[in-house]
Amino acid sequence: MEAVSDANVAQPNFARIAEHHRGLAEELSKCSNLPSVDTGAALAQTLTSIMTELRDMNRSLNRRMDDMDRRMDERFGNLQREMRQGFHDMQLRIKTVDSNNISRLVNSQIVSNTTDLAPLCALQTGDPIEGFPQTPSEIARLSSQQINSILRALEIDTAGTIDAKRQRLRLYLGLKAVPV
Repeated sequence: MEAVSDANVAQPNFARIAEHHRGLAEELSKCSNLPSVDTGAALAQTLTSIMTELRDMNRSLNRRMDDMDRRMDERFGNLQREMRQGFHDMQLRIKTVDSNNISRLVNSQIVSNTTDLAPLCALQTGDPIEGFPQTPSEIARLSSQQINSILRALEIDTAGTIDAKRQRLRLYLGLKAVPV
């Protein structure tokens, strides 16, 4: 009786099981379409993209900083050169002014028109002025062009008549004024 009772027990339907497995497999294959499953790959791709952009920005920033450093070094170097040149020019001018003051002091003691003048130097270069008169009497023989050249070298105004310019030069040289 036992054998008959086993026959009345429900048996599995293998065809139905196979059909459900096919359906389950089909549905499981669609899981890759779910946002929560794809998010990992998309997130990794987004992170890779962000890292690439950050590297590019870092390179660009480094290039800009390098360019700025180079420009700052160049400007600083130029400023140093300009300051050195300005200091040198100032020293030269001070020495020239001192030398010219001594010459003016010597010239102020001249009492004869034939006594040699102590020459003055050009303020910009410190060099002796070309065409500088040897004696006070030579001042009266200087042409307008010659006297203008001497006045410009001493950075004195060149306006006025030739007699006014000669008088201005005599006074600047330390000579006594003479009536014009």
